[in-house]
Amino acid sequence: MASALTEIFSDFWDDETQENYLDGDCTLHTVMFEFSSYFVAASANPAQLQWLARLIEECIAIDDSLENAIGTCFLEHLPAIDREGHLTRHFSPAVKHYIRNRC
Repeated sequence: MASALTEIFSDFWDDETQENYLDGDCTLHTVMFEFSSYFVAASANPAQLQWLARLIEECIAIDDSLENAIGTCFLEHLPAIDREGHLTRHFSPAVKHYIRNRC
């Protein structure tokens, strides 16, 4: 997940976070928690927001630990992270449904 997010936001995953990940101290929940702290929707360009919205849709399609990490560590906090709805306007109906029913 960290590598997918870094493809979109190249400066997201720094060396210190990478060290923690390689030491085994980093889970999917940790990655998404770190991303929630990093993400500023207003400074992302439309292509990044579209790419992130598609990634989220793919990752929540299956009820597993990745879906749980995205839901609990990112999407539940999105109203506070993205108050203007910059990312939300790129979500598919499936992601919007997920947020209404699971977050």
